[in-house]
Amino acid sequence: MEHSEGDDYGPPLKKPRSAGTQPANHQCKRKAKEFNFEKWNARINELRKQVEELFEKKYAEALGKTEVMPVPYQKFEANPTDMYVEGLPENIPFRSPSWYGIPRLEKIIQAANRIKFIIKKPELLTQSNTEPNRGNVGGKCVNA
Repeated sequence: MEHSEGDDYGPPLKKPRSAGTQPANHQCKRKAKEFNFEKWNARINELRKQVEELFEKKYAEALGKTEVMPVPYQKFEANPTDMYVEGLPENIPFRSPSWYGIPRLEKIIQAANRIKFIIKKPELLTQSNTEPNRGNVGGKCVNA
């Protein structure tokens, strides 16, 4: 098969690239996808703060208190049948906000009106972390 000198030959099924437009488009796409750590960090920290405040408010409501209270995440983890959270978005377990990424934090904030802390045994809140819990076979003991 012969080609004349004026024919442009390229690989089959590929269009020849235009040298003038490709670099400009390539640079624009790259700038649009550039990751900005400071912006991401500010966003996730603000969302974590909002979720923490939401959890503290809902926890205080469950205890009948008016002022916000720090959530004892370890006690909730150690007593999942007696202390738990309802209304979280599907497939999002209850944890400290530092465990969540931006998408989950945003979903939690959107579900704020449905979230409710359930505390069946308030006496578990006054129990120290070193006391064994009934039904918690693998409980941790800390020796001071």
